[in-house]
Amino acid sequence: YGRLGMMLRYAGWPLPLGLAYTRARLEWEAYAQTVAASYEVYGAAALTPALRAHIIAQFCGADYGWMWPFRRRVGAWYDELVAELLASRGAN
Repeated sequence: YGRLGMMLRYAGWPLPLGLAYTRARLEWEAYAQTVAASYEVYGAAALTPALRAHIIAQFCGADYGWMWPFRRRVGAWYDELVAELLASRGAN
């Protein structure tokens, strides 16, 4: 995206707080890598309810400016991601 493009996407496009869809999409990609890396290193045991709750809290809480307030949607995304990981790599 380049420096300017990334700044616009992450810092305020279209909204800086509340419904920051573009920032949420970028973070979904980053958190998907975090979850995949946790699975690679620690196996399926790393995919705990606590990890799920932590990630949902990051998206829906003050840490990221309430960038995506739809807890159910974030939870569904996480569940889909975990299901894909387990299906594609085989559960440990």
